[in-house]
Amino acid sequence: MLKTCKKCFGEGEIPVMDIKVKYPVCNRLGKVDVPEGMEICDNCKGSGGSHSPLVKNLCLVCGGSGFVPAKED
Repeated sequence: MLKTCKKCFGEGEIPVMDIKVKYPVCNRLGKVDVPEGMEICDNCKGSGGSHSPLVKNLCLVCGGSGFVPAKED
């Protein structure tokens, strides 16, 4: 199911040092394909963790998947 990207808010780009760059999680589409029964992780905004050129730290909430079980309403 396609849901609006929580990091770029559906724009497909995020600001980085005064320029807008393509957000890799939604591939500049502004939408993320979320598995059935899951939702985008609020902690990492779907990225799976923090990324730097030298290391990737996995999100402790989603374990690096970018998704968490959907909350029951």
